[in-house]
Amino acid sequence: MMNKWTRIDNVWCVMSSDPRLAHTEVMVWSKRKGEQSVPLAEFIGPHPKVDGRYVYAIDKAKGAKGPNAAATTEPKPTVAPTAKVEPVVATGAGAGDALAAVLNDILSKPQVDEVMVQGIARAAVEQALIDFKPEAMRVEIDVRTPAGLKSVEGVKHKVLSKVLDSLAVGNHVFLTGPAGSGKTTLGEQSAEALGRALYVTGAMLTKHEAIGYCDANGNYVTTATRQAYETGGVLNWDEVDSSSAHALVAVNAMLSNSRYTFPDKTVERHPDFVVIASGNTYGRGADREYVGRMQLDASTLDRFDFIDCDYDEELELALASANFEAFGGTDVAKLTKYVSMVQQYRATANDKKVKHVISPRASINGARLLARGVVLSEVIDRCIWKGIPEDTRKQIAS
Repeated sequence: MMNKWTRIDNVWCVMSSDPRLAHTEVMVWSKRKGEQSVPLAEFIGPHPKVDGRYVYAIDKAKGAKGPNAAATTEPKPTVAPTAKVEPVVATGAGAGDALAAVLNDILSKPQVDEVMVQGIARAAVEQALIDFKPEAMRVEIDVRTPAGLKSVEGVKHKVLSKVLDSLAVGNHVFLTGPAGSGKTTLGEQSAEALGRALYVTGAMLTKHEAIGYCDANGNYVTTATRQAYETGGVLNWDEVDSSSAHALVAVNAMLSNSRYTFPDKTVERHPDFVVIASGNTYGRGADREYVGRMQLDASTLDRFDFIDCDYDEELELALASANFEAFGGTDVAKLTKYVSMVQQYRATANDKKVKHVISPRASINGARLLARGVVLSEVIDRCIWKGIPEDTRKQIAS
């Protein structure tokens, strides 16, 4: 909600949905002056007439004034009687400590009573859960790199351990799954866990997109593939099943041999070079949804370990929540409701064999729009339905 002016006991104050803005500078809107920057003073308490809104005094010492000049001479608003409130003590580490820190900060303010605590407790709990980051999972695998074992921050994709089993022993991986199933995220998390650089390339129509070429002056033009092959790293071949089969066959030797002859010279393969190829099919040609996919040569497919990469709904919610917070969203309940709606519509579409992709991108992109204040119905239209016929919508939403 936009911060707005409000009058309490005939004194101009600022009203907001956020209970943590004391002694900060915020943008405040009014019909008379539009949007303006205003320094806040102390936190007064819950708004007496508007549920879920909180009131702040303006900091007149820093020149703050209400929407009219009379506000500078008005007395301070009346506050609720104070009461002694015991600090909150966390009984364990993690989210409990984070929540205790938020609540103790609120309880330390001079104008606080039991009614105020009840009014802000829900908002404090929700914000503490957003801010809390669980301890990173340690990936317990043997990796051949001086960097040793690495931790992956945040929520891990559910098939990450399978991918790392293959990569750690030098096997290349082919991730196959629907659009938005986290294949790119898996590449990033795998490189992080192995302590190696991540290189990304897309579908290839010619072999020179992989091996590079020499220009008219004889200068070699390198590629991400060459850099990963020579210096070591995880190469993510995105949308590989949209590539030309002939282009991939030309570089088969790069995937399995200890050296490869590039246009400028023969290069020794680095021991930490591995490839994650990702596609929406198994490389056997187009299907009813991914009509632009190519049939790849069996000799290319034979060089990969295949791992199914389906939607990870826990990771989907985590990524949507992170985007929602990054773009200024505060209504966690609204976001959770929206992500649940996306996942339910997806399940219904699959059950009824409806030809419409509802990927986790619908949750992530929609979270950004919700944070910006776009109404829910418009977000659903943009990110879920995407122009499909009305009868198809009803079939999924029923």
